[in-house]
Amino acid sequence: MNRTPRIRFARFNAQALSGAPHGGALLSPIFRRDMANGGNLHIYGTTTLQATGLPVSRKVRLFDRRCGILISEMVSDESGHYEFARLRAGDYFVIAHDHTGNYNAVIADAVTAEAMP
Repeated sequence: MNRTPRIRFARFNAQALSGAPHGGALLSPIFRRDMANGGNLHIYGTTTLQATGLPVSRKVRLFDRRCGILISEMVSDESGHYEFARLRAGDYFVIAHDHTGNYNAVIADAVTAEAMP
């Protein structure tokens, strides 16, 4: 089963939020690179605008799903592609942020790393 996340951005709708301004997400400043990296798995995907389907470059962050610790972050390339490599087995979630401030962050939850080619 291919569980590669395809992250899309939707227009910000303040009325849809219930007491959580800007999505209400708190980000951990802690990196767990040494404990997580070193495996032979990876997570990859593409960031696109939902309205147009066009790829966009955005900040993408990878978190450990079990404990919520930030594992790694990067900026997707101009084609929207991103990859977190050398991961160990486990469940993760990916958050993509719109640096322009026009869209809410998008979360791909329960992402499982796949074998690297």
